[in-house]
Amino acid sequence: AVVGRVFWPSAVGVDEELVAGLTGTGLVSLQPVSVMAGLQEFSFKHALTRDVAYGSLARPERRELHLQVADWIQNVAPGRDVETAELASYHYREAIGYGEDDPGILGQAYAVLMTAGERATRRAALGAALEHLEAAYDLATTADEKGAALALAETSLHMGRLDETLQWLDKADALEGLDDRLRSAALGWRSRVSWLTGRWQEALQASNGAVDALEGLPESVQLARALARRSQLEMLR
Repeated sequence: AVVGRVFWPSAVGVDEELVAGLTGTGLVSLQPVSVMAGLQEFSFKHALTRDVAYGSLARPERRELHLQVADWIQNVAPGRDVETAELASYHYREAIGYGEDDPGILGQAYAVLMTAGERATRRAALGAALEHLEAAYDLATTADEKGAALALAETSLHMGRLDETLQWLDKADALEGLDDRLRSAALGWRSRVSWLTGRWQEALQASNGAVDALEGLPESVQLARALARRSQLEMLR
């Protein structure tokens, strides 16, 4: 029930044959094909059955089992961290919601949520990306972690939410000790928002700031983007 309506018993250390014996009761069914190679895949026949089973678990049990599932997901498909991040992030968030507060686990959750947010953005699932990145931001403990999670500004911009984009960028401005590359990226997005809203001088000022923030650092993708944005603004103006 913790895994979901579709599940693999080994995710919570349950013997597959034990669950297979329940197929005759009408509670669960065995799927003809499993997305996890070498593992039997089952599903609850009715969502209500799954809900009742889940509801029978005490909060500490749910927390521990969600962490176990998150760990299992990341280990069952080594080398596919990006693909499994969104699924694992759900279980980390559930565990945190049930009171998990170990700093090491919260750090793992932050990393997985960031990966999940970036993957969701790449496949244009912007609502999901925003959800993952906001959760990552809430778990961030350093300026750079919060700065990285400000991919929220980019996601909000892609969704056309300019006011929200500026709010996230204001939070970036307020971060002390933020890595120069992250600060440059934040200024670059501010430049774009200012351009989209017709504030040319502010856009140019921000784009210049994005270039200046990288002064003295080795040439990088971030510098190329900052220079390209500045030249684009000069051309359009």
